[in-house]
Amino acid sequence: MKNNLLKFFLIKILLLWSCSVKKGAEVKTINKLPTLEFYDDVIIISDQSLLPDNRRDVGTIQVTHSDYHDVPCGWIERLTAAQLEARKYGGNLILLDKITGHVNLATNSCGVISGYVYNVDESTLYRLKNQRINGGLRNKYDFARVVFIKPTFATNYSIYVNKENLGLIKGGEIVEYKTKNKELLVIWAKTDRKSKLVMNVEPGYDYFVLCNELPMGLLLPTVQFVTLQPEVAIDLINRMKR
Repeated sequence: MKNNLLKFFLIKILLLWSCSVKKGAEVKTINKLPTLEFYDDVIIISDQSLLPDNRRDVGTIQVTHSDYHDVPCGWIERLTAAQLEARKYGGNLILLDKITGHVNLATNSCGVISGYVYNVDESTLYRLKNQRINGGLRNKYDFARVVFIKPTFATNYSIYVNKENLGLIKGGEIVEYKTKNKELLVIWAKTDRKSKLVMNVEPGYDYFVLCNELPMGLLLPTVQFVTLQPEVAIDLINRMKR
């Protein structure tokens, strides 16, 4: 009898736990197509008028933050999570439908990104590449620019991009890094706890990185680099200048 009761409670706990687990990025499929290769393009757009007629519906997608499936709060990180998940179901085009909430790293509040997933042919995908969202904001230059924003004054530290030292950044400051190459950047800070952000950039776009600091009691804060949605970053910069 005791064994049966124990089994009952264990099953109940497992069921409750499984119901509480939420995936950070999840596709609800209408039609599951063959999984795409890892390096196949997945284009994200936000303008519904760009949707081609010759598309196949795959499903809907939602990206949230979860303690179980950890999708970082960063804007580019969450777009990447959406691309990875869509690729599993044969989707190579995502139309963003809704972006809610603001990034609040102290409370793990990242808002929600939701949209629709489609599959289109290669020629259509190529045509849409110029309209895609890659996490950056189009600029009029032949270089990529990464803008580091540090609104807090907790501590000062040096920022590195790959092996290049951009110098000391202080609270209330903005530092820029420019490159004419389409490349992978490893961004890190020289502090007691080395944290890093890896991101792809390409010429013609501005990217925005928040230099966030997480309190660690009596120890130096942990630095956390988080990519920001351009509109959110520009609003933050304007408020810092007031």
